[in-house]
Amino acid sequence: MDFTEKTLSSKSIFKGKIINLKVDEVELPNGKRATREVSEHVGAVAVLPVTDDGKAILVRQFRYPYKQHLIEVPAGKIDAGEDPDTAVRREMREEINRSCGELISLGVMFPAPGAQYEPVYLYLAKNLTECDGTPDEDEFVESVFMDTDELVKKVMSGEIRDAKTCVCALKYALMNK
Repeated sequence: MDFTEKTLSSKSIFKGKIINLKVDEVELPNGKRATREVSEHVGAVAVLPVTDDGKAILVRQFRYPYKQHLIEVPAGKIDAGEDPDTAVRREMREEINRSCGELISLGVMFPAPGAQYEPVYLYLAKNLTECDGTPDEDEFVESVFMDTDELVKKVMSGEIRDAKTCVCALKYALMNK
């Protein structure tokens, strides 16, 4: 059966620099109508940088919506006109002062497909070298070095809950089995 919903109308209710919010009226597969509230994000990248000796370089930062510090993979939004490969390399420079010799795609994830359009392009970075950082002026992060096995344990225990970090860590673990 085809479960495609047909958009009948769309109303923009907020336009920001990172997200837009809209309310759509749709026709359901059974012919009835429903309302869909959608957050449209510009898209993002996330990367699991792994050192030659098997340490993941993560970032610790305060996340306002949750009012707590989280440990996450370096990540950020894709700037207008920027491709994901360029964005992820920029984010590594900004957040962990590293560049990489090898960048491996881990695919794309949709973190909240029920209400949000946000493709997150995932990567593994290897052959890391230090470089001059260019942090965003409104971003405060510190690097956290963690053994990749410890990272997976913290994901599995629920200590690390950030979706993009969980997906990157588990994909990495399965790649290296």
